[in-house]
Amino acid sequence: MKDDTILKEKVNEQLVKLSDKLSEGLKKTEKKFIHQMLFGI
Repeated sequence: MKDDTILKEKVNEQLVKLSDKLSEGLKKTEKKFIHQMLFGI
């Protein structure tokens, strides 16, 4: 179970970095949309 949590945190961290790169220069609402799309919400 602990390994799953560590893996989840690493994937989450990488998605946040990708989201930040993709949404660079966009408005706050657009950044939030990109972030949510990557996380599958």
